[in-house]
Amino acid sequence: MARGIIIFGSSGSGKTTLGKLVAEKLKFPYFDIDDYIYAQWANTLPCKVLRLNGDEDLNKNVQIIVHEYLKQNSQG
Repeated sequence: MARGIIIFGSSGSGKTTLGKLVAEKLKFPYFDIDDYIYAQWANTLPCKVLRLNGDEDLNKNVQIIVHEYLKQNSQG
């Protein structure tokens, strides 16, 4: 079974810093959801809507985005 840790939080709360430290300590790969969002939807309407509406709209959609990423990258 694939294992991992997902860290949620507000912008600027330290998710990236904490995530990198935890990943290094546990020898897990590190992944930032922002990288996935921009790679997948940079030129599509959902990404444009997220950019126009800011973090509040992004936070409403993070669960959907994470679920889609996990479906595409599941190893077990």
